[in-house]
Amino acid sequence: MSFLNWLGRLIVSCCAIAAAWGAWYVVYQGSLAAIDEKEPPRPQQTLAVEVITARKGQIEERIVLVGNLLPISQTEVRSRVDGYILSLPFDIGDRVSIDDTLCQLDDAGQQEALEQTKATLDAAKAQLGVQKSELNLAEKNFAREETLSLTGAGTEQQLETSKANLEIAKSKVQLELAHVAEAQANVSALEVVLKDFQLKAPISGFVANRTADIGDLAKPDAPLMQIVDLEKVRTTVHIIEKDYRKVAVGQKATVTVDAYPQQTFHGKVTRIAPVLDQETRTASVQIEIENSKLLLKPGMYARVSLNSEQSKSAVLVPLAAIVEINDRPYVYLVGSNTLTEMRQVRLGTTDGRIVEIVEGIAADEQVITLGNRLIQPGQEVIVREVSWSPDLFLSKETGKNRNSVPVGGD
Repeated sequence: MSFLNWLGRLIVSCCAIAAAWGAWYVVYQGSLAAIDEKEPPRPQQTLAVEVITARKGQIEERIVLVGNLLPISQTEVRSRVDGYILSLPFDIGDRVSIDDTLCQLDDAGQQEALEQTKATLDAAKAQLGVQKSELNLAEKNFAREETLSLTGAGTEQQLETSKANLEIAKSKVQLELAHVAEAQANVSALEVVLKDFQLKAPISGFVANRTADIGDLAKPDAPLMQIVDLEKVRTTVHIIEKDYRKVAVGQKATVTVDAYPQQTFHGKVTRIAPVLDQETRTASVQIEIENSKLLLKPGMYARVSLNSEQSKSAVLVPLAAIVEINDRPYVYLVGSNTLTEMRQVRLGTTDGRIVEIVEGIAADEQVITLGNRLIQPGQEVIVREVSWSPDLFLSKETGKNRNSVPVGGD
């Protein structure tokens, strides 16, 4: 009897285990089926976008470069001689004209020396006058003795004596003339030195810096101030090898600076380096910029746009149509079914408002210019076609395109 009880319990236990395993298997299979079921797609928002038709047209090649502004001319004012500063009438920011007195040094010692030299000159001139009188008298004596000798009234000795006196008088006049010339040269030299004690402006412009003050000792090795001419400014930019042929002397340039973002300044290429740097493979280009209103200041960071004056026919779209994904350019297209398509393109020349599409789309295809950062490929959109005007798609302040907002959907 005990064996039958044990066998019955074993059978009941096995059935319970089988039932539990079967229940677990059913639950497991249900879980797998639930996992395999895909979540139903969420309906996408319908966005309103603006599109424009890509077209063929002419685009000018532009080269955009950067550089620092420098004055067209500048100079450091230094003293040629040592001397204490008596006056400095101009300070930083003051406008000066050429030959204005910028600095007066103490020249009392030089003035005194000049007066002494002038007195020496006066004495030499007076002595010259005396010698000229003696020469005049000697000439008259020689003429009288010569006449007496011809008539037999005078002696040969008297004639020789008067002739010798005449030659001596002439020599004395020549000596005094040399003394006068020497004194005059000394006076002129001191007058030149005196000019060095009064520093004049070599150019017209503005005082950019002043490093001395009244009472300081001016020395030739220490600049006193700096003057810059701002009527024109210049900048030096560097072009790469492939753009070298596109730049020429006299070529027009457009310049912008951060201080005046809404203003454009005009300049021209004045110099081009005849060789390229072997390390950077670039050539320096110097550009002069008109600055009659004095708005541009040396040290400003300038963006320079050079128009190569070469144009070509190409498939064009507004720059706002370009979307960069992982550093690669794409555009969104809209077909007749109002569904979007994303397509990678290869870009060419741009003038800052429109861009050439070298490869990827053809003329007459519609590209999205407004709202292209909010949509997905294959998304249905509401299309609003606009006329061709690049200014509609490019912000002048940021250079970025605008985005649309949802107008429907769940």
